[in-house]
Amino acid sequence: MLLQATNLRFAWGDRPVLEGVDLEVHSGEVVALLGRNGAGKTTLLRMLNGLLTPQGGEVLVGGDALGMMGLTERAKRTAYVPQSITSAFPMRVIDVVLLGRRPHVTWRLSDYDVQVATDTLKMLGLNEFAFRRFTELSGGERQQVILAKAMAQEAGVLLLDEPTSDLDLNNQIGVMKRIRSVVDTDEKRGAVIVMHDLNIAAGFANRVVLLHEGKVEAVGSPRDVLTKENLAKVFMVNCTVDEAPTDGRLRIHVHDEVKPSLQNEKIEDDAQ
Repeated sequence: MLLQATNLRFAWGDRPVLEGVDLEVHSGEVVALLGRNGAGKTTLLRMLNGLLTPQGGEVLVGGDALGMMGLTERAKRTAYVPQSITSAFPMRVIDVVLLGRRPHVTWRLSDYDVQVATDTLKMLGLNEFAFRRFTELSGGERQQVILAKAMAQEAGVLLLDEPTSDLDLNNQIGVMKRIRSVVDTDEKRGAVIVMHDLNIAAGFANRVVLLHEGKVEAVGSPRDVLTKENLAKVFMVNCTVDEAPTDGRLRIHVHDEVKPSLQNEKIEDDAQ
């Protein structure tokens, strides 16, 4: 098991955010974190990376306690991509990606480090940006460069907070395919990804963790978790769930919101 979180708890002051959360990541697995705004997805991801310390429970990475690791060892095991990029690196794109090699560098960058960075840019289709300034890029291009930096880190667990939020539809699918490919081809890697697009989660995740009011509402395969009953309860929307006729892929069609006063009634009607 690459990562195991057990009974995690966290609060901001007297406001509970997460309570009793369990999560596992196995080799070759993409885990989607879904939930409404404020459900605790980003807080959970930051605890899995050690940026926040759980107020209860434990995070193990490769069987070792995350809280006992130094920063370098932690960076060798987990790579984190935040939801928003606040830093504007005044450097070339290739140099930004090479920052991902820092946990592995003892004295200076090796030829291997440069090759990893170059190959990662090529894999993501960013090689033409290698010698451009990071500050010259669009928001979506910057987001992909930061993802490349995380991939070049070669950590076992990728922790990605909405990695496609600034991308157009074509690039959203392309990036998810490449994340999926990295996880599928490297038996020592897995990913936890915060998402809002239910159909992308259904198409690319092995398992879905559905958060609701700070707790795990459901966990399992996309087919088991992304039911109209669960989606009505958590997201307060009426939807239908079916399969694409061409490839059998799960599809979610959202029709309307569920008004709070009618939520339980609508869920019961849909279940009949």
